[in-house]
Amino acid sequence: MKAASWFITIVLPCVILAQTRVVEFSTFSMGFDVVPSQRGSLTSIAGQQLSEHVVGSRGIVQARLLNSLLVRGTLTLTAVKPESAVVGYSLGLKVILPRAFVTSDESLYYRKGGERRFAVIALQRSGDTLRATVPAEAVSIRGLEYFIRLNSLQGVARFPAAGVDTIRVRFETFSFPIVQQRRTYRMVSVAVDLIEPAHRSVLEDDLGPYNPSVWRLFRWQRDHYEEYPRIAAQFRPGNAFWLITQNGGGFDIDHGTSVSTIQPATIVLDTGWNQIASPFAFRIDWDSLIAQQDVSPAYFYDGVSPYQLNIRVLEPWEGYFVENRSGRPLTLAVLPIEAATNIAESKPVVQSSDEYIVQIEAQTMGSELRDRYNFLGFKSGATREDDRLDLHEPPPIGDHLQLSIVEGKRFAANFKPFPQDGEEWNLELSSNLSHQTVLLHVVEYGHRPDGLTMVLLDKDEFVPIALQGGSFVLRTGEAGTPRSWKMLIGTDAFVAAHSGGIPLVPIAFALHQNWPNPFNPSTVIRYQLSKRSNVRLDVFNALGQLVKTLVEGEQTTGVYTVPWDGTNAGGVAAASGMYVYRLRAGEFTASRKMLLIR
Repeated sequence: MKAASWFITIVLPCVILAQTRVVEFSTFSMGFDVVPSQRGSLTSIAGQQLSEHVVGSRGIVQARLLNSLLVRGTLTLTAVKPESAVVGYSLGLKVILPRAFVTSDESLYYRKGGERRFAVIALQRSGDTLRATVPAEAVSIRGLEYFIRLNSLQGVARFPAAGVDTIRVRFETFSFPIVQQRRTYRMVSVAVDLIEPAHRSVLEDDLGPYNPSVWRLFRWQRDHYEEYPRIAAQFRPGNAFWLITQNGGGFDIDHGTSVSTIQPATIVLDTGWNQIASPFAFRIDWDSLIAQQDVSPAYFYDGVSPYQLNIRVLEPWEGYFVENRSGRPLTLAVLPIEAATNIAESKPVVQSSDEYIVQIEAQTMGSELRDRYNFLGFKSGATREDDRLDLHEPPPIGDHLQLSIVEGKRFAANFKPFPQDGEEWNLELSSNLSHQTVLLHVVEYGHRPDGLTMVLLDKDEFVPIALQGGSFVLRTGEAGTPRSWKMLIGTDAFVAAHSGGIPLVPIAFALHQNWPNPFNPSTVIRYQLSKRSNVRLDVFNALGQLVKTLVEGEQTTGVYTVPWDGTNAGGVAAASGMYVYRLRAGEFTASRKMLLIR
């Protein structure tokens, strides 16, 4: 293993050598020449006076100091360490001291990269060399951090003078620590520096040549997903990718080294959404990232549960979505310090008692697609504009169910200031699968302001939505076609004024008797619709022949009246007799009789 040497210059502190103090020869072996004095003692050129000195083969061994002296100076040591280490193998370091330099309490402090606590071992001296061996279990893919501390008569010597030095640890083959579930999207990353970071080098040796029916790789680039081999970014620390495989399992990472922890790592963010990762092989506290003011919190998706919002801890080897909302490229600085918590928990959206939050969870019935983390309501400090309390909806991937709060942009969380009379939110439910029956559940946190009620209105069917035990059901249409509805939280007057004409109480389908009946020459037919429907109202004669179509087209919820002037489709007066009028509205069908008398 190739070794590298560092010459360590240590500035000695001020040390007062007191009178009558017995000193070792090392006091006079640091560049201070010693000359005889007239009084039988010895005096150094620095003014130190000794008596009762003992001379050995290597010079003065011991003497008594006769005067006090303030000493300053520098000391040069040589530290020898390997340029890199190997995962799972012990590691030796040594320090070469100046000739006859006396030390005590010689210690090596070491830890895995990013750890907060040091282990300590004593350096073993042999002549002018100090040696120590770092145990194999500390030499990991995280890298190694260390410093050396020596005590001497002149004070404490330390290398480096501040902070730590690092040794990068290399590996030949490393098994990716996250098991890929079959046919499931998972965001993956590497937390090491690879000799060959190309996608082909990382994946094809384990997953086979690229075949979209066997495995696929995606990455969000600016405003769309790009698929391998058109992905620009490579497997480098800080980058993340969507991976899906037919058979699941894992893959190996070959030929690389640990990421240096001597300084922060950087991640460059494009405008909009970015897939990022911890650049280090240990978890990172999101709040430790520098220059995150215009960057959203992290979003996490494990391929099974829905997106989790406000992630506070980034785990290594995983990937996360973040949004750069500044409108310009940004650089994140990631401090090489392991997060104190052991769990990558989502930060609660509801954080104080003076907030009122509504969480809406959605889940398909059958396919088990879910979108749980959707929040709206009132928060102190919120504005009616898009602000830092609001969270945008991240780009979906694969089969998905997406519930979005639509306020110009699509939000996963949208908060407004406490109102005088009320607020409204428009929502959309969509899926890449057609005709999904979706169960939605509404949960309230905090205290809803007095005098305000919650009303849900179906904008597509033009009907009120009734909550039963906090839940209701919607059905989506064709794939990608959003299902639109709205939530009003306000006073009765506010709700009535912002209902958009949608009835606030349910209306049943009905076809009423015409009036007058019998009639001559005209009559009025009245019917009501409980939801938006395609409507057809026809008049037939006693033989079942179509006489005239009075209504054909889509109508919203409500009560309608339609006149019939007693003529057929050509405008010719119909003969006296019994006629039947029939209403079809969606799945509803009804008919009644009427009598025309000329």
